[in-house]
Amino acid sequence: MIASLKGYGRIARTLLAALGALLVLGIIGSLLMGVHARRAAQAQIVHQAQTITDSSLTLAFTPDDLTGPASAERANQLTAQIQSIVIDPSDFDSVTLYSPEGTILYSTATSRIGTQLPGEKDSIKEALRGVPLTTEFDEVSIRRNPNCPVCGENPTITEYIDYVEFCQGRPAHA
Repeated sequence: MIASLKGYGRIARTLLAALGALLVLGIIGSLLMGVHARRAAQAQIVHQAQTITDSSLTLAFTPDDLTGPASAERANQLTAQIQSIVIDPSDFDSVTLYSPEGTILYSTATSRIGTQLPGEKDSIKEALRGVPLTTEFDEVSIRRNPNCPVCGENPTITEYIDYVEFCQGRPAHA
């Protein structure tokens, strides 16, 4: 009887080891599939951006748009065109055009036009050569705007607004 229990114990340990090995293989396979899916998604986004750049943005921008930052009037014209040919039919929600020196010539966020991104000059040059760049970042350094209504020299927005009450037409401090 004891000999048969030892046999069951051996079988149980073998099955447990096999189950552990399958679990480890499943984890490794899952990680590899995740990496593959991420790379495929990045490649698809880069391809979509290149297609939009080659086919759609060439319809909106003129050679004069590449000589310097866009004027406010030209930026409004470009934004209207880009909204209909790029943003509405795609997953992209903004467009920014850089000079090789890193100056923002046009952006759907018009407050960025004419600014530079320090330290991004090399990345921009790589992108201009056709090397797709995908970047993740948590923080962006921007110049302080002295006219900003929140953080400028004379702020006019000094507290949070309860938008639920605001949109319902009730005073926030009743």
